[in-house]
Amino acid sequence: MSAESDAVVMRLVVVAADGRRSCEWRIWTGSRKPSDDVYLAPRSLGDQLKVSLHRDGWCQHGFDPSIRGRLRSGDKHALDRWEIVEEIIPGWRPGYRLRFPESELEVQPDVDDDVTQIPASPADHSLVLDIFISEPSAVPIPTGGDAMFRVVATLNRKSGGSVTVLASVHTFDPTDVAEAVDIQRASISWDIPGGLREETFGWALGVADDGTRCCTEICMSKYTLPETVAPLPPFVGEVRPWPELPAAIQAREDLCGLLICRPTAQAILFVDQRSRCDHSRLGKTAEELRQSYLRGEIDKGWAYVGSGCYQTALSTPRLFQEGCDSGTIPLDVGVGGWPPEVDSSTDERPPDA
Repeated sequence: MSAESDAVVMRLVVVAADGRRSCEWRIWTGSRKPSDDVYLAPRSLGDQLKVSLHRDGWCQHGFDPSIRGRLRSGDKHALDRWEIVEEIIPGWRPGYRLRFPESELEVQPDVDDDVTQIPASPADHSLVLDIFISEPSAVPIPTGGDAMFRVVATLNRKSGGSVTVLASVHTFDPTDVAEAVDIQRASISWDIPGGLREETFGWALGVADDGTRCCTEICMSKYTLPETVAPLPPFVGEVRPWPELPAAIQAREDLCGLLICRPTAQAILFVDQRSRCDHSRLGKTAEELRQSYLRGEIDKGWAYVGSGCYQTALSTPRLFQEGCDSGTIPLDVGVGGWPPEVDSSTDERPPDA
C-alpha cells in the first residue's frame, strides 16, 4: 500500500498475517507545510526522542524540545550525531533505515484507520524501510515488477524534492537480535526526565554497510533485562546506580560518576544514568583513575574519606575544570556521613595526600 499525497506526515506499522505488529512509527517533514528537514520517531516517543535528518546533511538521534527544556545545564541534547551519506543514485541520498524482524512483532492494540499497514516479511526475514531524500532533479528509482523495492509512502519537501519510503524484504540472522539484546543487557541505559513511555519495544542502533544509519526494532518485553546497573568494562569494581547516593550529591549537575577506591575492597563506581556523559568512555576513565590510586598517584582531584579510601568525581573536562576552579571539586564528602563503608570521623587525612 502506498501513501502518496500532499501530506507532510505519515504513520505506519508493519503487520504480520496473524495480527502481530511493530510499534507505530511517524515520519514527517513539517506540521502543516513541508520543510526540507525529515523526522522519524516511534509514535509513543514522538514528544521525547526522534531521528532528525536536517537539510544541511547533519543528522542526529536527539531529544524533542519538550525534553530538552527539562535537561540540566551541560546535558547532551543528542545521543548521536552524523553526516548523511552521499548520493547513491543521481539526486537521491539514503537518509535512514528501519528494520523490522518478523520474530520481533508483537500483539498490540489496533491502530487507527489512517495508519498505513505494511505487510511483514516471512519468518526468519525482516521488512526493511529505507527513507530516501531526493532533489527535484532526481532520476526515478526503479520500483514495482521485479524491482527489489516498492514505494510505501512519499512526502513533499519544501525545495520541491521528496522523501520516499521504500520497502524491501531481507533475510535476517536471529543472532543479530540476540546480540542486540545482549548489548542492551550489558549497557548503561539513558535516563531522561519522566522516563521513556514505551514498554514493549526497544531499538538497536547501528550503521549499514553503505554507511546509512539504521535502527532495528526489538520486542524487549520478551526478554529479561537486569535490574542492576550493567558493568562498565574495562573498569574493575562494583557499579552502582546514582540514586543510591545522598540527595545532595545526586543533585549535582556537573557530574557523570563518583569513584570510591578502597585499599582492602573493590572500588565502587556510581553512575549518573542521565544524559550528560558518554558512558562508552566512563569505564575506561574510571579504570585509569583506579590504577592511579593503586600506584599512589593521588592528585588534587581526589578527596580523602577515611581508612585509606579516596573518592573522585568524574565529569566532562570542561565541567570538571570549572568545578576545580570554583571549589566544588573535590566533593564535600561530609554529607550524611557518606560514604557509609568508611568511618572518617576518627581518621585524619594523610598530610601529604
